Amino acid sequence: MGLNILHLVSGEGKAGSTKSVILLIKGLIKRGHRVIVAASPESYNYSLMKEAGFEVVSIEMKSRYDFKSARKIVNLCQQEKIDIINAHLSTDRYLAIWAKFLGAKAKIILTRRAISRSSRLISFLYLIGADKIIAVSKAVKESLCSQGIPDDLIEIIYNGIPNDFGSVNPQAIEELKRRYNISTEDKIIGMIARWDKLKGHDTLFAALKELKGDYKVLLVGIDESFWPEIEAFGLGDRVILCGFQKDIAPFYHLMTIKVLPSFAEGFPLSILEAMSCGVCVLGSNIPSISEIIEPNKNGLLFETGNSEDLAEKIKVLLNDETLRIRLAKQGEKSVHERFSIERTVEATEKIYSSGA
Repeated sequence: MGLNILHLVSGEGKAGSTKSVILLIKGLIKRGHRVIVAASPESYNYSLMKEAGFEVVSIEMKSRYDFKSARKIVNLCQQEKIDIINAHLSTDRYLAIWAKFLGAKAKIILTRRAISRSSRLISFLYLIGADKIIAVSKAVKESLCSQGIPDDLIEIIYNGIPNDFGSVNPQAIEELKRRYNISTEDKIIGMIARWDKLKGHDTLFAALKELKGDYKVLLVGIDESFWPEIEAFGLGDRVILCGFQKDIAPFYHLMTIKVLPSFAEGFPLSILEAMSCGVCVLGSNIPSISEIIEPNKNGLLFETGNSEDLAEKIKVLLNDETLRIRLAKQGEKSVHERFSIERTVEATEKIYSSGA
């Protein structure tokens, strides 16, 4: 029998977490569950959920202590006989817990998508308010456990992507090549991330400054407003800024290698997406990325924050086509075997159904 599931998604919707939520919801609906999504009416998230064809309810969800919205969630649960509330972001998690304290009878599932730096008080709220916490990586689970949340309350479920994510219309790729003046012979170093100190753009720029030879840098997620930072490294003539892109898959097909030099990640979907598109990946050696990349098997890792090591690894991959192709093929295989969206949906469904 299908469950009635309410997903809370209060954020703006331009991060990888929203993609993961949408894929999860589509999978749950396909498996016969009824899913309702609550989102703030003026948010990009709201429009994305409507565009996906989901049943969407407008709830403002202004802050962690928006008890008016928590009461609306309680009323919605009563009206729609909600079995499960799955809260995905910080504000959502608070409101789900307040809704439980205010009378919601649904099972409370909190999904944690980033490394936890919460206080002991917040951990206590999680402890008394959550029926289960989903951590999207071992690194996220360990961060929660270090703050006093019991191991048995947390279940690791990796984000997944569809097996056909890398299937892109060739015309879309050719159009991007024309738009950004990219030729088939160009070596493209790609990075997909919003501008954030933790994403490590400066580490990449410092590495590229020392890198000799012909290459171009494709930066998706940042726009022309960041030219001063880029020009400070003397890279202006090599860099292509693409800004935020709704349809990201064609951009991977422009890349020779994909780099993610982050200092912290919950579980980076962009690594999986690049692998699925047959692109060789290079990431910083932090716990969540190293859960995906097995060095010299399906990608390479470099010492976090070490621009010299990053430059050396980029040089190796750009110059060794045989290695690059081997790692890319194995990366594509590992995504399909370990990180399919079907695995994510099935594992989440088991948590919903246990004791429900």
